[in-house]
Amino acid sequence: MDCCAPMTTATLSSALPTKSTKALVAKAGFWAKTFRGFLEIDQPDKDFILNVKVERARFKAAFNKVRRRAFIILVLVIVNIGAAPFLKPIHHHMAMNTERKTMPMVGLLEPNQTDQAILSWAATGITEIMTFGFGDFDSRILAQRSRFTKDGWTSFVDALLRQNLREGFKMRQLVLTTVPTDSPVIVAKGFAKNKEGLEDEESYRWIVEMPIIMTYLTNNNVSSARKGIVRLTIVRVPSKDNIAGIGIKTWQII
Repeated sequence: MDCCAPMTTATLSSALPTKSTKALVAKAGFWAKTFRGFLEIDQPDKDFILNVKVERARFKAAFNKVRRRAFIILVLVIVNIGAAPFLKPIHHHMAMNTERKTMPMVGLLEPNQTDQAILSWAATGITEIMTFGFGDFDSRILAQRSRFTKDGWTSFVDALLRQNLREGFKMRQLVLTTVPTDSPVIVAKGFAKNKEGLEDEESYRWIVEMPIIMTYLTNNNVSSARKGIVRLTIVRVPSKDNIAGIGIKTWQII
């Protein structure tokens, strides 16, 4: 076998790169240069750094300065967050009366009540207070204690004792039922006046009147009716004394 046999035209043409092969080589070279330029890290010129120790010390000083500033900013942020609830501005609101005089607005210690709520509460209280019998006189009366103020309850009990109602009901075996004959009305409301004639901002009151009919029934089913008007003076009381925030200060049947 002759190792130095001349190459034929077919063999020579197959050994030469074709156009497609050249295109692939060119494309591979382009991407190789692109990625090599992207991934390579330029090395600093050694002649640019005049003194390595000086540059290192300057870099360290700059780094420490940035770190100190970051620490100060962090401390200020923490202080601002912690002090924010205590540094809120306090807004003062002033009320103006009809004479265009300003007066401070005082927050209520008791729940606010609308006129309709006062009337509904008064109507329920009157019918429940004035409905009892000889068998449950004590329990029914004592159950109404929370509807009164301290002074109002004392005056109410004193009135019952003066009229000797308890003994009269038990002796005659009476049962009293009270119902309203008309809707209650507020005849007056506002701040009560003190001894100097000035309005007391802590003693707001409502004066309510309600017409009623009281029916007395005996053990022999003999009934008698009596009409009247109950007049109440209602004032604000602490919620611990009455959940409604109001109580009866005076009670009067006219």
